[in-house]
Amino acid sequence: MWHAPEFNNDQVFFVVENSLVGRTYSNQVSIYRSIEGQWTKFETITSPLSELPFINSPEPFVYNGKSYISILLTKKAPSGKIVFDGSEQVWLVDIDPQENFYRKVSNDGNLHRDPEPFVAETGAFIYYSEKTPDGNFIVHKTDTGLGSPQELVIDGDTLAVSASQNDNEVPDSGSAYIYSLSSLLSNPDNSSRETANPDSLTGIKPKDTLTGGASNDNLFAGVDDAQFSPPTFSDLSIEGDEISDFELAADGLFSKQFFTGFGDSGNTSIEDNSLVKITASDGQAYDSFGQNVSLDGNTLLVGAARDDDNGLDSGSAYIFNNINGVWTERAKLKPKDGRAGDLFGDTIRLNGSRAFVGSWKRGSGALYIFRESGGLWTQTVKLRPSDGKQGDRFGSSFDSTDSGTILIGASSSDQKGLDSGCVYVYNVVNGIWTETGKIYASDPSPGALFGRYIDIDGNQAVIGAVKSNASQPNSGSVYIYENLNGIWTETAKLSASDGKNGDEFGTPAAIEGNTIVVGASESGGTKGAAYVFEKVNGKWQETAKLTANDGQVGEEFGTSVTISNNTIAVSPRHDDDRGADSGSVYIFQKINGVWTQVYKLTAIDGKAGDVFGKRVVIDGDTLAVSAFQDDNEVPPVPDSGSVYLYSLSSLLSNPDSLTGIKPKDTLTGGASNDNLFGGVDDAQFSPQTFSDLSIEGDEISDFELAADRLFSKQFFTGFGDSGNTSIEDNSLKLAEIGAASVQLPVMIW
Repeated sequence: MWHAPEFNNDQVFFVVENSLVGRTYSNQVSIYRSIEGQWTKFETITSPLSELPFINSPEPFVYNGKSYISILLTKKAPSGKIVFDGSEQVWLVDIDPQENFYRKVSNDGNLHRDPEPFVAETGAFIYYSEKTPDGNFIVHKTDTGLGSPQELVIDGDTLAVSASQNDNEVPDSGSAYIYSLSSLLSNPDNSSRETANPDSLTGIKPKDTLTGGASNDNLFAGVDDAQFSPPTFSDLSIEGDEISDFELAADGLFSKQFFTGFGDSGNTSIEDNSLVKITASDGQAYDSFGQNVSLDGNTLLVGAARDDDNGLDSGSAYIFNNINGVWTERAKLKPKDGRAGDLFGDTIRLNGSRAFVGSWKRGSGALYIFRESGGLWTQTVKLRPSDGKQGDRFGSSFDSTDSGTILIGASSSDQKGLDSGCVYVYNVVNGIWTETGKIYASDPSPGALFGRYIDIDGNQAVIGAVKSNASQPNSGSVYIYENLNGIWTETAKLSASDGKNGDEFGTPAAIEGNTIVVGASESGGTKGAAYVFEKVNGKWQETAKLTANDGQVGEEFGTSVTISNNTIAVSPRHDDDRGADSGSVYIFQKINGVWTQVYKLTAIDGKAGDVFGKRVVIDGDTLAVSAFQDDNEVPPVPDSGSVYLYSLSSLLSNPDSLTGIKPKDTLTGGASNDNLFGGVDDAQFSPQTFSDLSIEGDEISDFELAADRLFSKQFFTGFGDSGNTSIEDNSLKLAEIGAASVQLPVMIW
């Protein structure tokens, strides 16, 4: 175990895992990293040679801020015995998944002793032994090549580089490498054994920035004004001729949020790694997949209330699991007694291994509970109210505690007046879900729709009464309940300080700890708002009113709300940024005690009518956004629906990793709001000046000209919304591999 400096000095260790396929032994080295106290496998090292598939004696070391492992590659007999037949090789690898760095450091021979790395002031070396024909052993010391060259000289088209401690046939005998500069600079990929295409370009997001530029790199700005139409490109090349040769490029809203890099020997991609889009494997037109969404850790539940498997609009729900970073559909839930018109899946909740799915349309309504065991999801119970009546909408809202309690809303119950509403309490008693009580508002009134929305956090619950008389008639309110000694007790009633008739304050609402956020989508003439309440000295107080900084009447900001870890997401489902009712999500964070809008999110492939933001949920670092009327791919499937999953840390910070640009590589494509900067540096380490080459998504040709020089550093540096990333030239790492070599004594230039 050691501390890896390239990963913030996190603790790292490896495990060697063996396997036998047929009669061939092989193995791999799995690298684990401590991330927030959890050991997570982040890299797997396998032999780069199929003829030598077995890794022996891995030894880690750290040099120049990076971690490497020396390995001995051998064959292994079916008996399990290591075979030493003269084909063994010593290699060097690194542990960074973005690098994929392999290097052979030994001569051919019968290598019998384990390689041992050694770090000195003059460089990093590996010692290994060779068994001679007479049975003796020779110890070799080989330079890993990770340090700076001893000396280099250019004469005409020839570059000579010394390696004074290269062992060759004699320890530390030294050598020199000779290169053709024209060959090296025209095609750097061919002189590298890292991979066929070592470039790694990942993670561009809207408003990220690239700065700097290597001589001979080419930048292309992609233009795509129509969905899925062929992009057109204008050359933005850095030729190293001191001429301002960035051309203008038209700028449109792009159908895909990525760059694609074309190197000399293949393609790589820069994609938005904060985004995953999920659809149903059997989605059909008008299924409304994404009508509702619930997220709990690595499990996602998606409702498709208008699925027709059990009849028109009978409904279903889908289970997805995050398996090794890939969201995979695992189950499709349907009730045993489902039939047309049930709208099963219109309301859903996840809690650990339980999935709760409402079906409020039939009769008084019902709630189905499914349980996961051994990877299989099975319906275990169907709950119906003991005194329910037709149209009560039992199951139109609900939430559960971790300890085995469910609160189920019946917002159209008439027990305290027409549509006054109530909430049923269920507990697990002797292993059976049992109705144990009912909750009414302390001031029930006809038409209040108490129970229209329910959210639970620990022993606290917030219950919406969207039409209750609070600030004004029908303005809406929410009631706060606490579980005190097993009894749910009303402790507060909250309403908007500026509430108006018909605001629909209370649908939706979310609670976390001492903070509640409540949507009022009809506020301000359907412009919408969300209100934040915080418990101060034991009392709930309104502390903020959230609105969209570009909100318009009719957008219904506050359609859905969610809160987690000082982050609030609010959706206006009728936002028109990408077409009428395309939808969006606004993200707020508490900065210096003030709730502040920090991001506006739209679907990168959003279209009119998608209703992106029908439902938003945050769990941990994941933001789930449903678009239940998304038509999806070409040809479109009308209103089949989808769910977008985002990494909040990636979306809001800048975790992008941009590595591997080399001379004459090309970047193509571009995301709306990305910025490109061309770096200028005439002298080593002198301050650089930049000219803005920005893609604003406004369909205006706004690339500016930038002076072009030979740069002192062959790299791009990316500046995102809150941090830096780098695109570096990794073609130089193994430049000597594959070049002509001349074995010489130690050379001093």
